[in-house]
Amino acid sequence: GDFDDDDMDGGLCSEVCEMIEDAGPSGPPVLIASGYSPAEAAKEIRTMTPKFNANDERRVTRATEHYEPYIDFDLLLERTSTNIEVLDVEGAIA
Repeated sequence: GDFDDDDMDGGLCSEVCEMIEDAGPSGPPVLIASGYSPAEAAKEIRTMTPKFNANDERRVTRATEHYEPYIDFDLLLERTSTNIEVLDVEGAIA
């Protein structure tokens, strides 16, 4: 959404607000923790209990269904896999 001075009670100057707004949806994610110093906000994040558990099949399925349309799996695999040549039992490249 758009930011204005009334939304920025956390002490962000207008220049920072403008940078956030100019970045738009393609910019980096921004967390505004009004009322916390950076150290306090980091501690709150570090000590929070996540609500997501990888063993919770229902939530994993819902998260997968939600994010899957936004993920280019071919590109992800291309950028994260290493080019390791696999040798068969006789030493030839498989």
